[in-house]
Amino acid sequence: MPKFSRPTVVAFAVAIAGLLVAVVVAPDDQPKSGCIETRVIGKSVKGIDIELCHVGGSRIGSKNSLLVIGSIHGTELAGLKVVDDIIKQGAIDSDIWVIKNGNPDGAAAGVRQNANGVDLNRNFPTNWLPSDPTVGTFSGFSPASEPETQAIMRTIDEIKPATVITMHQPFGLIDCAYERDLDLTQRLSDLTGLPAQCIPGQRSGSATNTYTGTISIWINERYQESTALAFEIGAAPTDAELHKYADALRHLYSAS
Repeated sequence: MPKFSRPTVVAFAVAIAGLLVAVVVAPDDQPKSGCIETRVIGKSVKGIDIELCHVGGSRIGSKNSLLVIGSIHGTELAGLKVVDDIIKQGAIDSDIWVIKNGNPDGAAAGVRQNANGVDLNRNFPTNWLPSDPTVGTFSGFSPASEPETQAIMRTIDEIKPATVITMHQPFGLIDCAYERDLDLTQRLSDLTGLPAQCIPGQRSGSATNTYTGTISIWINERYQESTALAFEIGAAPTDAELHKYADALRHLYSAS
């Protein structure tokens, strides 16, 4: 074994200590708002980028991880402003990711479905059923047939968030989470003032449960440690209400 002088050993130890400190404090050097990084996770039918933002201020690697999808239906766009506000203000006590718009073609055309006429929130592979192509909730010709669905699925498989919230309209409530208890629903209800209430047909195990192929069903069946639910904004929310909803999601894991 080679022998090293004491100064060399000390210098080496100092260098290693400095490296360890750099690793420990690196998260503090991240931006407190905006996006730490922005990634293209896929493209829409018409070739528009679908982007994932890792929100500034995030506690990277925290078990308190949250993915917010601002819109999946092209006629339900109030969630886009909620996501913008989350990015602007930054994360609190959690690791937050956002997909601002999961259906850019539908948003551009002012329609619920994507450019293939598919309701993306009926296209996920768990409990998928074929449906009438002429109706607004057409589920696609096969499970996960759409590029937008595939992009969202790949992203969730990669980052495995503890919580996934999809923003919808117009019911003005916090939906129950399929096959989960009501803790998350109640927490968001307390933070937002919106009622904790299952959308008709959504309650797990109910004889009236008519929803199939939704993102929440897919996530809650695939990932037993994750919870997904729909956050229903009202039909005509004010800017103050949207800001309150963004704050609720930022404080979802906060003790304050």
